[in-house]
Amino acid sequence: MGMVISLEEHRMRRRRPPDPLQEFGSVFDGLMQAMDLIEKAPPCPATSAAYKAVYGACEKLLAREKRFYGE
Repeated sequence: MGMVISLEEHRMRRRRPPDPLQEFGSVFDGLMQAMDLIEKAPPCPATSAAYKAVYGACEKLLAREKRFYGE
């Protein structure tokens, strides 16, 4: 479930300073898309493990944002 970007996009991202809120939104959208795909998959041990991993990543991301911006 990786994201493929063009070489031009990669170069543009490296040249401009990162926008933390845009980065947060992009990562959060990706995690929500992953959750949607996991929910559509048939239940099995791998699906359960993937759900726990993505849910944990969401919690870590939200905790990081709270540390940076307060509650």
